[in-house]
Amino acid sequence: MTTPNMNLTLPLVSQTPGPTWASEINADMTIIDGHDHIATGVPIVSAALNINDDLSFNSHALLDAINVSFIDGGPTGVVGIPNSLQTAAGELYFTDGNGNSVQITDNGTVNVGGTGNIGGIVPNAAVNYVSGPNNYEFLDENGNRAALDISAVVFGGNVTLQLSPYSLSYVLKLPAALPSATSFVTATVSGSDVTLGYLTQANGITRPMQAAVGQQVSSWSSHTVTSTSSFGTLSSSVTLTTSGRPVIVGIISEPNTSPNYAYLEVTGNTAGLVGAQVHVNVTGSASTKILAQSIEGYANAIGNGLRLPATSISGIYVPPSAGTYTFALEGKCTASGGGYVTTTLNSAYVAIYAYEL
Repeated sequence: MTTPNMNLTLPLVSQTPGPTWASEINADMTIIDGHDHIATGVPIVSAALNINDDLSFNSHALLDAINVSFIDGGPTGVVGIPNSLQTAAGELYFTDGNGNSVQITDNGTVNVGGTGNIGGIVPNAAVNYVSGPNNYEFLDENGNRAALDISAVVFGGNVTLQLSPYSLSYVLKLPAALPSATSFVTATVSGSDVTLGYLTQANGITRPMQAAVGQQVSSWSSHTVTSTSSFGTLSSSVTLTTSGRPVIVGIISEPNTSPNYAYLEVTGNTAGLVGAQVHVNVTGSASTKILAQSIEGYANAIGNGLRLPATSISGIYVPPSAGTYTFALEGKCTASGGGYVTTTLNSAYVAIYAYEL
């Protein structure tokens, strides 16, 4: 008869003749000597194994394992052999080829707080490198861009802050160096770039520092008006673009006119009362008349009258809004009658100015 697992031939006691049973036993011993529990012999189950030393797989893989369970090394940890996994104090570690123990888990999350890494990232939060614009992207647990709470930023090379991610619609460029003294920050816009700079001023803001401040002076001129029904021109005009701040308007003498000086004059065609009205006409988003004055006097002979300094006309105009306004000096004569004689109104060597405060 034969055995079921190794197919051994068993001699029958007191039946198999002497030479035969000896041959059968020899053949059985050969089978027993070469059995491998794969082709011959009963397969060995895990309960039959008692591993009492390191187990080598001879450079082969561990296959079809549902999980691998580790014995925790405790607070002091386990010194792993190179290129091995181990646990210590409930966390997973990997010992690299140089014997460095690298912590992989940390309190239920992936540990990224080691040297050169970023720690404290909760599930779904991330720091990603985006190869297109070559940027690092910080995301919170909801997938939105996260804010950075930092005490200082150190830049290398030219400093550019791009306020609209991955877009050139708004690029803010910081100054390349510190100011030399107490300064104000200025902004220069060129296309989609806003470049910040410095304007040094130790004692406060001065008029030249205010980009919105305008100053315009007309060319000098001389005019004659005889009409009593409509206002005529007494000066060249001046145009000023304002930011909405008050504007000083007035008449001055054109420089280098010596010995001629700016004046306004009313004269009569005979002896008697002479008179005129003058104002500065303002045109723009709103038209109005400002600095209105009456000039009256007595002519004791033909061509005589009253002469006033042109600088007597000045004042402040408050525009209703920011915009562009044109200023011009105008005047007309008083109608004859009621003691007035026919009058001529003259302006000589006058220039009008407009200056935004």
